[in-house]
Order: sequence, then C-alpha cells, then structure tokens
Amino acid sequence: MSDTQITPIALRIDNVARALLQNAKSNGIDVKTLDFNLLDTSNFIRYASDKDEIEWEAIEESELKNIDETDWLNPNFEIKQIYEIEIFTKEDSPLDNLNISIGANSDVTNVFLSIKSGSFIENYDDFENDLYSLVQRRLLRANIKLNIFLFDFKDVLKNIVSKVKVNGKYTFEETELINIAHSFDVMQSVDDELILFYEQKSSALDEFDRIDYAKRGFLVACIEDELLIKYIKPKKGKAGRDCRGKYIEPKDPITKNEPTFSVSEKIEIKEDDDFILYIAKNSGYITFEAGAYDIHEEVDIQEISFKTTGDIDAGIDADVSINVVEKDIFKDAVGMGMSVEVKEITIQGNVGPNARVKAQTAKIDGQTHSSSFVEADELFIEIHKGHAKGNEVTITRLEHGSVEANIVNITQALGGKVIAKEINIELCGSHLNLRASHKIEIHKLRGGENEFIIDTILDANTKENLENNDDAIVELERKNRSLKEELEKLEDLLVQNTPAFKELKKRLIHYKKNGVKMPNSFVKKYKEHIGLEKEVENLKQELFALKRSASSLHIKHDAFQINIMDARIINHDKWKNHNVLKFRMLNPDIELEFIPQEGSTNTTFSLVEVDDEFEIKAID
Repeated sequence: MSDTQITPIALRIDNVARALLQNAKSNGIDVKTLDFNLLDTSNFIRYASDKDEIEWEAIEESELKNIDETDWLNPNFEIKQIYEIEIFTKEDSPLDNLNISIGANSDVTNVFLSIKSGSFIENYDDFENDLYSLVQRRLLRANIKLNIFLFDFKDVLKNIVSKVKVNGKYTFEETELINIAHSFDVMQSVDDELILFYEQKSSALDEFDRIDYAKRGFLVACIEDELLIKYIKPKKGKAGRDCRGKYIEPKDPITKNEPTFSVSEKIEIKEDDDFILYIAKNSGYITFEAGAYDIHEEVDIQEISFKTTGDIDAGIDADVSINVVEKDIFKDAVGMGMSVEVKEITIQGNVGPNARVKAQTAKIDGQTHSSSFVEADELFIEIHKGHAKGNEVTITRLEHGSVEANIVNITQALGGKVIAKEINIELCGSHLNLRASHKIEIHKLRGGENEFIIDTILDANTKENLENNDDAIVELERKNRSLKEELEKLEDLLVQNTPAFKELKKRLIHYKKNGVKMPNSFVKKYKEHIGLEKEVENLKQELFALKRSASSLHIKHDAFQINIMDARIINHDKWKNHNVLKFRMLNPDIELEFIPQEGSTNTTFSLVEVDDEFEIKAID
C-alpha cells in the first residue's frame, strides 16, 4: 500500500494506460501505486475513408459478434471502446501473491496471460470474480480491447479456479502461459528471392566454418531432375487486425532478384503462381557463360592443383568426364594433396603425393605417387606405386604399389601387394605379396622371394560376417551349456518327486470319486509337479531349437571356405628362386605352406585332402 493517497477520480477515456500515466504524473507519484475499477464499457464503430469523416456509431456488446471477417479485414472499418473507470491508490489484495503479466506476439494478434512460477492463490469468498477482474484490468493496461477477441475468461481459467477451490491453495510450480485472445493474423508479404542451389553444393567452408580454399568448386556437378535454381516470386501479404482493434496492412513486397539469365535446352523451366524452378534435364556439370546456364559432360583441364582448380567433387552419379592433359613427367597432372571425385577421368600425366582420385572409370597414363590413392570400378594405371582399389584393375607396371580389387591384371610386377579374387600377372618379378580367393596366375616368373596366398576370407564384409557368425556360435554354445545344467537339475528334482507325486495322485483320485473336498495343500503340490514337468519339456524343446540353430551356423561357417578346394595357383613358367605357396584354411584353422623346387615345371597347385589331411599339391 502506498504512503501517498490520492482522491479517487472517475473518468471516461479510450486508453486506460495513458490515463493512469497522466494521473500519476499530475500527482507526482509512481504509476505502479495506482489501480482502477472498470465501471462501464461502450463500443463504437464506423466505416471511414481518407476523404470522409464519418461519425462514430454506438453498438451494443451483444452485437459485436455479428461483425464478420469481411468487416474486420476492411481497412475502412474502425472500432473503439470508451471506458468509464475509477482511479484510486492501490491497496493490498489477497491476490498480491499472484505474479501475472500480459504478453503478445509481435503483431499483437495472439495475447497470452503469463503466470510466474512460485505464484500462489488462496481460496476466499469471491476470489473467482477478483481473479477475472484482475486479468481484465491487466488487459486494459496493455490496451487490449475487451469482449471482442478474448476467449471466455471462465473457460480459460476454470482449471486454475477448480484447483484453488479443491485444495484451498494452489501454487504454480512452473511458469504457465495461457492464450486468452486471438484476432486476425496478418500474413506478411513475401519479397522475391533467387536461390542458387547449385552454388550451395560448392561450399568452401570447413567443419570450423573457415574458408577452405582447396574446395572452391571449380566444377559444380548435377544429376538428372536435380533442382538447380529457384526463384520465389514476390507476393502481397494478407491484411489482419490486432487485439487492440488496429487494422494491419502488410508492406509491399520488394522485387529486386528477377531472373535476367537464360538457360539451354538441357535445363527445364517449371513455373506457377509462387515459383519458377530450373531443373536439370541431364547429368553433368553446370556452366554460366554470357548470361546463360548450360550443362556439359566433358571438360579438358591442364592440371588439377591448389593454384588452378582446387579439389573437384563432381560425384560419381553425375555424367562428368574430365581429361587432365598435363603430360610433363616432371610435373603432376593431379597435384599434391588434391582430391578428385568424378564419373570418368583420364589423367595423361602423374598423380602426385597424397592425392586422391575416385571415379567409376579412371585411366592414368603416367605414374602414381607412393602416397596417392586411386579408386575406380574400372581402373587402368601405367606405372603404379601408390594405393589402388576397384572392381577390375589393369596395371602395366606395378612398382611396389598396393592393389585391392576383384580382378587384377598386371603386365609387369616388380614388387608390391595385391589382394583380389583373381590375379593375373604376365611377368612376375620379386618381393610380391599376392593374396587371392580364387586364382593366382603367373605367365613368366623372373624373380623370387614372392608369397602366393590363397585365402577365401579377403574383403572386409566377408571377414565381418565370419566374425559375427563365429560370435553367434560361441554365444549359442554358452547358452546350450547353461540350459543343459538347468535341465539336469530339474530332471533330478522330477525323479526325486515322482514316487511322492504318484501317491499324491492316487489320493486325489480317491477324494474325487468319494466326493470329498481335496485339501488345498495337496492341490498345490499337484500343480507344482505338473508345472515342473512342463518346465522340463519346455527346456528340452529350447535345447532342440538351439541344436538346430548351432548346426545351421556351423554349416554357414564351413561355407565361408567351401571354394578353397577349387582355388588355384598357376605358374606357366619354370619355378625358380625362392617362392612360397600358401593356403589359408578356416576349418581346421591352419595355414598350409609349400615351396616349389627350383626348376620344377609343375604348373597348377591346389589344396587336396589325403587320408583326412590337407596338403598343397601339383594337380597337372
């Protein structure tokens, strides 16, 4: 309660907040010390234009609901309320512990009552009406029109009122936000916008949002039916009216991004009332020259380097073919650290250190650096020193590089490591590690210190499947042991209880024949024994199912090496120097080794079974 008292004063005004401020100022006091009572509300409407001054017409509150949306959204329609209030010095109230405020969205078309956590209400006579009056006065302080856009107070606050009446006191554990008014939302105008989706694909930011100059989008690829550009047409918004009764006119849309470019026949244009869409009809890479967009499939580049192009990421799916024409043996056609991903690529020169090339089809006429990596379904390399991966890889000369593929064909191998299903080498030198699942074939053998290994478990997926299968076998065996132990205990218990159960069963049959009520203890023991028999039977069935699952897993395990008996190591030349043949088995888990004799002409070697033992033998 304020120490400074004012004489209560009655006013008829159209803005309660302004009246309170003026009264506080004239009395030299804080506006927070003032309160008021609402004595009466009058409503007035009119239809006015800029040129006409029309008198206000009084309208009953009951008629407000007859004003339809067309009137509310008419810019010439106006409404005002006149409030008769009594202003006085604020006094203590039983609702002082209720911390409430009025909030709204930016357009004031949605109004909310906020009740702060920690607030509480205690029940007393007429507290319900006081609560409604308090909310109403807060709305007027916020200049919100009454009884027009408001929801029914009693309906909105009934949940709070009922809790107070039931409990005598209600505390708000969390802040509550209650929607108490809604008018006509305004739909803002849409400014035009040109979105270049293809540019977003060539972002030059790294994971820390720093500019990565190596990824500056020399080529931007696209695939068929990909949305390249979208123009959002300007659109005038929809008018609204706020909860203060004010008409809201949306601003005029801004138009400054209208397309001024043209496109080739390889780009489709789709247009409606809202958008213009530019869609790729072909796969390739996008070009913009002389104000026109187009899509091309092939491009010649002198070199791929940090200075000229940066990384190129056209993707495997886009029909982009690159021809890198740098042939100088003292330069790198694909420079140090560069990354290239494209559907087809021909590199007429060298691939530099730490460079990475990925394609569906790749041809390298120069040599690869020892730290480079090349991956392609179909891959040709003239001189290979780095790392290569693909489906079918052809190499003219392997110089201590590594290859992983399904089929590998090498004209001259001078050292290195190859992992594949099938390996075919015309001229085999020294210090080669060849590992295949199906076949290793040598036409001319000139070197030594080579390892020729047959291993049916080569690729990562097969290894993972085998490991998962073996883990499942181990888990089944563990579960099988546990169930067997449990079954043995239950069967022993069943055997021990069987004589007593037979006697109990006879007595129960006797009771039943003579119409004597069976003792509950007998019935309980009978049911326990029957339950024990069922549990034993269930365990037997579960063990049988485990046995079938284990058998299936063991068959699957053996299938992983089933083709090893058909695998071959073939040398069409005489064996010379020191070379080792190896066959890696799973069941039994062993690696067999054989060293052909110097000068031997045995051509074909395989794994054979002799007297329940496995050996590597010539099968010419």
